[in-house]
Amino acid sequence: MVAVKSLVVFMGVLLVLGLGLLGYGMIQQSDKMRQHEDNREATFGPAALDEPEGTRIAHMRTDGAGRLLLGLTGGGRPDRVAVVDLADGRHLGTVLVTGPADR
Repeated sequence: MVAVKSLVVFMGVLLVLGLGLLGYGMIQQSDKMRQHEDNREATFGPAALDEPEGTRIAHMRTDGAGRLLLGLTGGGRPDRVAVVDLADGRHLGTVLVTGPADR
């Protein structure tokens, strides 16, 4: 019976140590990822979207994968979302936001 109790205690210690090492590794990796994101800078010049005059940027956000999403309004066109590659400023495409009457 003493052998079984000793084995259970030993396995419990191994479990706690393993979880501690796993947590430590996750923290180290997240620090590396954060440092990598901080060092990344956009190096392209002006990016042209070829939108009509009167177009306004209503909102913008990144998708976390190196793309900028621009919500555009006005310019005589329906609301739309333009997708721009942050690495080189290339316009990847536009998604039109239309209602049921516009189809």
